[in-house]
Amino acid sequence: MLNEVVINNIKDAVAKGDFNRKVMTNDHVVTSEERRRYILPYDNTKKRLINKIKGRIAGKIVKKITKDINQNTKILGLENLANIPQNGAIITANHFSPVDSTIVRFLIEKVFDAKKFSIVVAESNVFMPGKLGWLLKNVNTMPFTNDIRYLEDNFNPAIKEKLDDKHFILFYPEQEMWPGYTKPRPLKSGAYHYASKHNVPLISTFITMKKNNEKIEYTIHVFPLIYPDQKLTLKENKTRMMNKDFEYKKTCYEFCYEEKLDYQFSEEDLIF
Repeated sequence: MLNEVVINNIKDAVAKGDFNRKVMTNDHVVTSEERRRYILPYDNTKKRLINKIKGRIAGKIVKKITKDINQNTKILGLENLANIPQNGAIITANHFSPVDSTIVRFLIEKVFDAKKFSIVVAESNVFMPGKLGWLLKNVNTMPFTNDIRYLEDNFNPAIKEKLDDKHFILFYPEQEMWPGYTKPRPLKSGAYHYASKHNVPLISTFITMKKNNEKIEYTIHVFPLIYPDQKLTLKENKTRMMNKDFEYKKTCYEFCYEEKLDYQFSEEDLIF
């Protein structure tokens, strides 16, 4: 996965300050016809019986995968979730691995109902082949695309319905996955828009990595909740929440890796 081409893509993106760029090779490019047929009608809330059944099966499989991957995972800051209102929340995390959502799921399983854990993914993931592709399509994932019809008629109502039903929805505000990349990248505003719009708290997390005998061990850091401020406009709120989230992630990075955050590329920024 982290081959020479991908490393060079990351290096080039860093040099150009393009931190949300796709760096993986061979990702599916969704056509307009595929979007019309498969994304626009996507069953984000798993209302169809067949999708409910597949979701239950996928949930059991992912529960086992989560346990296997996170045998040595540590959680720091769990006390910050002690007084969270039970009305759903938006979660953010850094995106560095195809399995990093299992680390967030591991956290959710400690304190909430993982059956109400949803993940916003790139629309291209819906077309991923094989067993991983099947899991991605069936384990409470919500594909995102900027198509206005999809957002207004499907995605946005599904977000509201899930939050009203006390779901916890994971967004990757860095957008694209950069495998093994340890630094927090500049954030996009989508997660904070939905937290502000629906007046739910934001659970800010940052995952750090350490290599131990050729195995990567993870620590997920949980920071104090970020609440919307009802005195601010939606635009002001989401900017404030995004800046606070990045501040948490940056401070955590600098403390854990004992490095000031800068964006000069080094292969030491990659753990794999």
